Parts: sequence; structure tokens; C-alpha cells
Amino acid sequence: MSFFAKNAQFQESRTDFEIAESGTYTCRLIEVEMSEQPDFNDPSVMKPNFIWKFETTDAVDSNDRPFRFTKYTGRSYGNEKAGLTILVNQMMGRALSKAEFAELNLDELMEKPWRVMVDEHTTGSGKQVNKIMSVRPVQRKIVVDHVLDKPAHKKPLVRPGSDDVEDPFA
Repeated sequence: MSFFAKNAQFQESRTDFEIAESGTYTCRLIEVEMSEQPDFNDPSVMKPNFIWKFETTDAVDSNDRPFRFTKYTGRSYGNEKAGLTILVNQMMGRALSKAEFAELNLDELMEKPWRVMVDEHTTGSGKQVNKIMSVRPVQRKIVVDHVLDKPAHKKPLVRPGSDDVEDPFA
């Protein structure tokens, strides 16, 4: 057995996945994975990350599979420029306190539908991918069963018995 067979693993290429057109999709959060990535400033240092994985519920690719979108963030919340802070604040609609962040429940986030805005992006190696631009909660649509018989205004817009509008400059 070779050195590489003992100490490395072979990863299949993911070229069969299609990218979605730029736009906003209804998605579900399917996983938040803990990972480590090389630091941008010093590739010899590994930084802890979260990998947020979303899957479309309203669109499929040409093979009838949902599109998948991935967002990488650090694991530090609070700094307004931190990726985790930006993502969680978008998802919650506001900044969270330390106590609220500590109580944030991943299972509840995975149960909710999300509106995920993506853009087409070309990586440094020339590969086309989808980049998550924002993640917002899905707003529930209000269904009106019937129209109320109450007038919308207290004063009518047209005076009864008057077909003509008075000219204020006459």
C-alpha cells in the first residue's frame, strides 16, 4: 500500500452538480457542519468554520434534484463584520444578545423555510459556483377569506350628488 493510500483519501469530483441562476429561492437548512479551513493570511494555520448547507424546496436542476447552496462562516458571533454575525442577524431579522445567541436552537433553524438569495460567482480557479448573498425568513402570506363591508375612508372620495369636481382655481 502506498504512502497516499495510507495517509490520504480520494474525493470524487463534484462536476455533475448544476448551479442555479442568480435569484432568490425558498430553501431549507439541511446541515451546519463544523470544519477547519486554512487561514487566508497564514495557510499553515487552520481556522475553525461552520459550513451552512441549504437545499431548494421550490426549484430543481435538470436531473430533478434540488439545488444546494453553501455558506462558510467563522465561529465567532458579535463583531458586525463577522460572517456568522451577518448570517445569523439576517436569519433572525435583528442582532441577538449574548444570552439569545447562546439559546439559538439549530433544530428550530432547520425546521423553518428560508429565502436564500444567490448569485453566480467564478472562483479563483475559474469554476462557476453559487454564492449566497443573503438568507432571510420566509414571510407568511396572509390569505383574505372575505372583504369587509366597512368603508376604507370615513369621507367619500366623491361627494354624493356631485358629478363634477369643483375647480379650486376658478
